[in-house]
Amino acid sequence: MEPISLSNLILHSAVGTSIIKIVWECLTKSINFLEEKQSIFLYEKDVILDLDEKLNDYGKFYLLIIRYGTDQYIKDMANEKEKWIGRLRNKIISLESNKENGKVKLHLKIPVHKRLGTQFKLFYDAKRQKINIVESIFKSSSIQYSIASSIANDYRIFFLLKNFGTVKSVEGIENNICFPI
Repeated sequence: MEPISLSNLILHSAVGTSIIKIVWECLTKSINFLEEKQSIFLYEKDVILDLDEKLNDYGKFYLLIIRYGTDQYIKDMANEKEKWIGRLRNKIISLESNKENGKVKLHLKIPVHKRLGTQFKLFYDAKRQKINIVESIFKSSSIQYSIASSIANDYRIFFLLKNFGTVKSVEGIENNICFPI
């Protein structure tokens, strides 16, 4: 039997250690993912906005899931697992919008973390050629809004819902929150 050289032993140890580390990381992420999924429930609610129903013809409404938990809690008090759960998501979910008594009716489906809650914001994607009409509809409502534009998208009009609490992000941006149960 031929003796194993030190360089071969080091190479085999490095390869074996790398494989074990990769498998361990995959298992840890899978367990975290499954635990997170078990901690989320879907909160459904219909909301009637103080916006003219014509708005449904000029664009689409979306829900932006910012993160689970508040920025303050994640920054100051969360443990490592909660920090992972409370990471920035910026997940966009399309919303169903209908008409009710001349107003816009949205059907919200918000994924809410049972312990941390969910930070979110609504926005409306307006077609570029209709932004003047859309902005006049928002101006005539009681909804506070802000407009952002980009080359990739037309115009996004962000707004808060009065039916939910609000929190400020570390950047000072106000967002809605669906508190935990």
